[in-house]
Amino acid sequence: MLRQFILTLAIAFGFLAQSHAATSASNPRAPAVQTEHGTIIPAGAFGVIQITNVTSAKLVLLHGKAGRGTMTLRTRKPGHCVFMELRFVAGSTQDADVSKYGDDPVQLILRNEHVARALMKGRDIVSDSYTVTTDATDTGADFVIESGLGPHHGFVLNPGRNIWAELFSPRLIDIACDTPLSGTRDTATGSDR
Repeated sequence: MLRQFILTLAIAFGFLAQSHAATSASNPRAPAVQTEHGTIIPAGAFGVIQITNVTSAKLVLLHGKAGRGTMTLRTRKPGHCVFMELRFVAGSTQDADVSKYGDDPVQLILRNEHVARALMKGRDIVSDSYTVTTDATDTGADFVIESGLGPHHGFVLNPGRNIWAELFSPRLIDIACDTPLSGTRDTATGSDR
């Protein structure tokens, strides 16, 4: 009985590890899309996280930022995206990181489908469990920091506007997203299309 239980756990953990590895890479076939709100989700990315209301603070050796923002995620249905509010906390023990970015807005590109689906279900995401980079060309990263954070910041994404979202799941708003017109800027590479 114990042997069967251990074997079941081993298979489950092996499956979860394979499942995460299979979905952690970006989708190179997904074209860049622009939502009806004007947000551009870069080619290969599953979403964009924008934290515009940011406050920074310092507590002894910990330097952090907290705020609220929005997340725009593509779905598997072409031309369809979802939009939701979220709460955000980031911290670092390296003083230079915080003083450099202060209360600057934060923008993250999400390249992991597993994370996108977890956020849509209302699950918290802790950056320590994923690959985070500031290099937009790193296709193996789960998150690309575009602005507002340094490479040594850790962060937590908490879907929903308030505690009620914890109890009843966050509110997803359906929005249209189409392939952007030429001449728009690709936020992942900084190049013009």
